[in-house]
Amino acid sequence: MMEYFFGQNLRYLREKQGIEQQDIADKVGLKSTSGASEWEKGLRLPKMGVIAQVAEMFSVTIDDLMYIDRIAVGF
Repeated sequence: MMEYFFGQNLRYLREKQGIEQQDIADKVGLKSTSGASEWEKGLRLPKMGVIAQVAEMFSVTIDDLMYIDRIAVGF
């Protein structure tokens, strides 16, 4: 089974760049920050189109966002 790192990577990149969950919500069209919070906690994954928007927001590839443990590799 493939392990997903989306939630922890989202939090890592967001905090590293000083971005709020509200900024993520605004970018992808969420009405509140609860979706972004659930993603960061690993409770659920967004749809692929939203993952692509988040990857673009942080200038990373979808694969890097989903499958690379950015904390462990330090980038």
